[in-house]
Amino acid sequence: IELQRQKELLERIRKEQERAKQLTTTTPKPPPTPAAKELKKCLINPWPESGNITCLNTPLARGNYIVKSGNKCHLTCKKGFVTLDAKETECQNGRWSHKLYCVQPGAMLVVGGRSDTYGVLSSVELVTSGGVCRNIIPNLPTMRWKMVSASIDADTVVACGGINFLGDPK
Repeated sequence: IELQRQKELLERIRKEQERAKQLTTTTPKPPPTPAAKELKKCLINPWPESGNITCLNTPLARGNYIVKSGNKCHLTCKKGFVTLDAKETECQNGRWSHKLYCVQPGAMLVVGGRSDTYGVLSSVELVTSGGVCRNIIPNLPTMRWKMVSASIDADTVVACGGINFLGDPK
C-alpha cells in the first residue's frame, strides 16, 4: 500500500510539472539591437607652433593624432610662451571642445610665489618681452604662493586663493 501511494504521488508531481511547462511560454530573445552609431574621431597636430600636444593611447598617422571621441589631449608650451584659452581639449564626436595654441604674451604678471633663496614672496612683477619690471606694481598685502591670477581686462587683474607664509589659506 505504501509503495502504491508513493507511485501515485510521484505520478501526480510529474503531471503538475508537465502542465506548468505547457502554461509557461518561453519569451523569445529580443532581436539584437543595432550597434550604436560609431562616433566620429578627431585629428590634431602634435606639434603646434611654439608647443607640444600629447594625447595618451592615441595613434599617430600622417603627422596627426587620431583621437577617439571622449579622449583628451594636453598642450605644453615652449619657454616664453603661454597657453591661450585652454591647456586641454576633448574630442566630442569629431569636434574639439577647445582650440589649443601657444602665444608669446606682450606682458605677463608674476604674482607672489616661492623662491629657494627668499621663501614665500609678496612681490608682483611685470614680465615683458623687454625684460622684468620690478617695483612697478605694488606688492601683495601679505606673502602668498600657490595662487591663481588672471587678467580680467586691460586694467584689472584678479588673484585668488593661495597660501600665506604660515601655510594658512587666508
